[in-house]
Amino acid sequence: MNRQEFSKQLSEQLQSNTVDISFIPLWFDSVLEQLSSLLKQQANIRHPRHLGDAREFSLIPIFNQLLPSSFCAKKGYAVNVHTTASLEQDCLILDSNTAGALVVAGHVSYYPIESILASVQVKSRLTLSEFRKAIINAVSIKKLLYGDAYSNTRVKDQNQELCYAIFAYDASLSFRHIIDIANELVIDIPLHLRPNLIYILGRGLVLPGTNTGELDIRYDQMFSSGKYTGLPYLGTDFIKDSEAYAFLWFITSIVDHCIRERNKRVLPSYLSYVVRPLCFQKSFEEQLKKEKPDQFKAIIRKRSNIKDNKRT
Repeated sequence: MNRQEFSKQLSEQLQSNTVDISFIPLWFDSVLEQLSSLLKQQANIRHPRHLGDAREFSLIPIFNQLLPSSFCAKKGYAVNVHTTASLEQDCLILDSNTAGALVVAGHVSYYPIESILASVQVKSRLTLSEFRKAIINAVSIKKLLYGDAYSNTRVKDQNQELCYAIFAYDASLSFRHIIDIANELVIDIPLHLRPNLIYILGRGLVLPGTNTGELDIRYDQMFSSGKYTGLPYLGTDFIKDSEAYAFLWFITSIVDHCIRERNKRVLPSYLSYVVRPLCFQKSFEEQLKKEKPDQFKAIIRKRSNIKDNKRT
């Protein structure tokens, strides 16, 4: 580079900035095309379990590419110190620094709830029945972060959150219908146990709005108390509408949540996962012995008979 070229380029760098707002969405357009292509390729897989596994494994690498190296995405179950376990989760996003599996049995792993920052449930096709299953799944894991062994009520002033998202490759329902059904299905579910994000490939994103029905550009919009609202294709007068913006909102909200949420979490105590259930059981037995002695004695006799039968 000669002196003249150096002066020219230096002047350009000091006096101007090149803005290309299409850079990131264009890359995600290709990701969406890849997911759509996989949807078609995997359509010939007839076994429901194998089809579900194939589509889960297609999504997990996307999260692993975007998440900082201190996070990881894995399939498994969540469990709390009271030994309450969630239903199976398709994609758990974990704090890698604390996410050792408590139990590993074959391909099944159980992780402490303190290490789980988000969960993404993957659906091949979102029907009304599958929608209901996903909501039950959300309650099963989110309740582990709140309350205690006796209640799923959120502890006062608790600021920890678990993001639960649903990703569907296809849906039998219209986008508008999905929003209406989402609002209907969660009426009797406490706010802290509801799904936070719902993304349908080719349709758009569903998430809670503000009380006025609008959306704020912040990651914790997903925890708002307003009704679910839709975020379909987005664009401007000069930029064509693209699904990539809604997909980016979905992905980056989860990533931002995980980065910020990790600092709020209490570190898991692996010893507590072993000892506390035993203490809880002992307390329960003492209470039963005191309040219902006949029932307590009947249980002891029954257990003694079972042990005797095993010996013989």
